Amino acid sequence: AAAAGQIARMKDGGLLTEEEAAAVPAAEIFAFFDSPVGTRVRRANAEGKLFREQPFILGVSLGEIDPAHPGSRERVLIQGIIDLYFEEDGKLFIVDYKTDRIADMDELEASYRTQLDWYRRALEQATGKTVAGTMIYSTVLKSIREIR
Repeated sequence: AAAAGQIARMKDGGLLTEEEAAAVPAAEIFAFFDSPVGTRVRRANAEGKLFREQPFILGVSLGEIDPAHPGSRERVLIQGIIDLYFEEDGKLFIVDYKTDRIADMDELEASYRTQLDWYRRALEQATGKTVAGTMIYSTVLKSIREIR
């Protein structure tokens, strides 16, 4: 009910079109904020330590990406957008939302572990702070998994 009310207010305020409002999987999204991690995210937001949709560019050697080029010094740029990260006790935590229609968190983790490793590396390099945890939140399974 709270999710539906929030979406209605966003539609009434012109932030969402009728089609966009109808497409929002409210229950899947708002379930996150009822989780323990959601509580931490809300606290970080209140403290001004929540960051969303953060773009990054990371330079790495070709050999790190492609085993066919071991020892290569050629640089490759990796770019992406970190869905969300927050600071807690001087450490950073990354949360990556996934909407994949899969039935198993193990499969989701296997598919995205490397991506989260790049996110960690880019964020540490950009901020000089330690990333203490990376998490995947499946909107479909309404489940979160910390990956380390």
